[in-house]
Amino acid sequence: MITSSGKLMRGLPLFPLPDFFLFPGAVAPLHVFEPRYRQMVTDLLDASGRMVLAAYRPDGPRAETGPMVMPVGGLGEIVHHETLADGRYLIWVLGLGRVGVSEVPSDRLYRKTDAQLIADREPELGTEETMTPQLMDAIHTRAPRGRRLEGELPLGLLADILLNALPLDAERTAAIYAERCPVHRAEMALTWHQQN
Repeated sequence: MITSSGKLMRGLPLFPLPDFFLFPGAVAPLHVFEPRYRQMVTDLLDASGRMVLAAYRPDGPRAETGPMVMPVGGLGEIVHHETLADGRYLIWVLGLGRVGVSEVPSDRLYRKTDAQLIADREPELGTEETMTPQLMDAIHTRAPRGRRLEGELPLGLLADILLNALPLDAERTAAIYAERCPVHRAEMALTWHQQN
């Protein structure tokens, strides 16, 4: 997990996906079959393995390069991959943090972006102590067979874990995904947990 803000990463591969949000701490399994994204994975396996996964609305606006992605995406790193006999890939991508997305010209088949790390705002004193137990209980309710969370985890990460486990529509997910205040994300996650 990357928590510092402001670091600019230039020319990272951009993987646009319809209504898909890579939350920090989440692992996303992806099947890569299009030639441009197969090229992307091949390039990544020879480099840092880091890319930006950015959501777009399937019925939303388009640019020359393809669907217009949302301004906040997820910085991800390939943590495991399998190469299939026909050249397709199965990859598992770990969410490292949120980034501001700014598409740049690409010399490859796939799109590229400059990415600026976005850190959470510091929560007010005392809010973590009161909200952490509620978030932990909600997470364990949503994922009873999952590993129990241990240690002191940041409030924002706990909110993200719960949000990732909720059956939210794309509009609510897009709105909360870009929220930098961990307290607000936690409050909304708990509210939606109780409603669903």
